[in-house]
Amino acid sequence: MKRSTVGSTSIEGYGASLEDTVEILAGRHPSGTSEETQRIIAAYAQAMDRVAVLAEDARFQWSAQTVLDLHFLVCHPQREAGPGRMRDGSVIVTRGLGRDPYRAPASSEVPGLVNEVAVWLETGDLSRHPVVRAAMAHLNLVSIHPFRDGNGRVARVIQ
Repeated sequence: MKRSTVGSTSIEGYGASLEDTVEILAGRHPSGTSEETQRIIAAYAQAMDRVAVLAEDARFQWSAQTVLDLHFLVCHPQREAGPGRMRDGSVIVTRGLGRDPYRAPASSEVPGLVNEVAVWLETGDLSRHPVVRAAMAHLNLVSIHPFRDGNGRVARVIQ
């Protein structure tokens, strides 16, 4: 989990060395990593821990609320991200120089789309290889871009 935490959080600019991440996950505060990055890494790890517990629960069922709860865990150190709440405005994701930006669905469509993803996670394509399902879950969630921030981290936790 340490390497996946480093990879997932560094994609979004919250980089720390593997050694510092190990320290953060052990509850220590390495001086080489900013406090904000430490909080983001610890929150991501907490969400990953939650998913590990859910994976072992034979009664667990995916729901839109589960997605919101994971967003809360991932983003609770970032109040401006609206932890546990879907976005209420439009989103445009830039994709690099010379590439057209991605325009996510309207915020009015987000609750229904997140619910569709949750239903699919629970019942759709269950015969597919888990890696394929994980990749599709990630793609579907980031395509909806349901949150102000943390979309990639939540998608990677769900993946």
